[in-house]
Amino acid sequence: MLVGVYARDGPGLIYSYWLLCITKCNKWRGSPENLNMSAYSICKKKILGLKYWAMGYSKSEKFIRHTLSNYETDALKEVGLLISAAFMDSIILNQALKVALQRLDASDSALFPKHVQYYKALLFIQKVCMVSSVAESEVKKHHVKILSFAFYRKDCCSLDISIRISSTAILKQINKSNTPKSHTHTTFITCLSHSYINDVLGEV
Repeated sequence: MLVGVYARDGPGLIYSYWLLCITKCNKWRGSPENLNMSAYSICKKKILGLKYWAMGYSKSEKFIRHTLSNYETDALKEVGLLISAAFMDSIILNQALKVALQRLDASDSALFPKHVQYYKALLFIQKVCMVSSVAESEVKKHHVKILSFAFYRKDCCSLDISIRISSTAILKQINKSNTPKSHTHTTFITCLSHSYINDVLGEV
């Protein structure tokens, strides 16, 4: 029974304990920018790899989950590769879309911030919805979840504006396909996008 419990919860417990240790290390030595980022990144990558191996994910699932993880990387490059793979393989598209929507359910806190994975997930969803009707149809079922990120604000977070813009773009896309001839239904979303564009330009 203990083996069964570990097989189910062990990888998650190990990962949570490691995150707690790395957070305390950051507080003691300063922010991650003041650490040796090469060693920090390599360590976190190896822990993620260990977790995915223990959970029994396939090679494609490991690639998807690593790309959409909270691990700070060149997000545009890696998400771009995932988008390309999703367009070439419908199985990867379905798997990645499922993971991306799950990433948005993660609880954000001061101790464990999740803004990086929020940004990656929303960026992926935004791009695939522009091309894939299957993805757009699936995202429509989660419009309330996407809407909550249109108001996302976090102090000392450089991605909060990008998160709001991406979520707004997704809502405009799925709303446009629902009511192509109606302007009244898009007014709310249009106002949101204008507000954030002005915010970026410093006019608000």
